Amino acid sequence: MRKPTISLSDKLTQDNSEPTSHDRDLERPRWRSEQLFGASKEIVIVHDMQEYRLRITKSNKLILNK
Repeated sequence: MRKPTISLSDKLTQDNSEPTSHDRDLERPRWRSEQLFGASKEIVIVHDMQEYRLRITKSNKLILNK
């Protein structure tokens, strides 16, 4: 079961404390590798007009190559 996400503004409103790194982590976008890769073992990410390959190795690790 997922914990409900609390926004930084909600956090400040609730207890007047500064947001912690954990609070900021909750707001970062998250994708499961299955969502990105589907049935593939490799995807291409374009960043600043450069292509990077992200692949799943035989030992189930992620490797990013330019």
